[in-house]
Amino acid sequence: CKDCPVDTYNDKEDTTECTECPDNKISSEGSKSISDCKLKICGEGKYRTDQNECKDCPVNTYNDKEDMTECTQCPDNKKSSTQCPDNKKSRKDLNQYQIAN
Repeated sequence: CKDCPVDTYNDKEDTTECTECPDNKISSEGSKSISDCKLKICGEGKYRTDQNECKDCPVNTYNDKEDMTECTQCPDNKKSSTQCPDNKKSRKDLNQYQIAN
């Protein structure tokens, strides 16, 4: 017997076929149930849409936490593309960018 590959599961004992996890869900190797399929975590610099997709933060926003549903607006005095670039990941990155320029 072989384990099902990543992003699939097998919930039947008498078959070697694996079923893909639903859209925007992931699983680890050897998953045995659809409940093992979890939402993909949206990392820093991204946000989760209503359709459970991970999208980049828009221009003049940033996100320094995982799995958020919105991005934070850049400070008013940092809204130029050179001071708050598109998809800045975190406040720390933003501060380092400001100091460097």
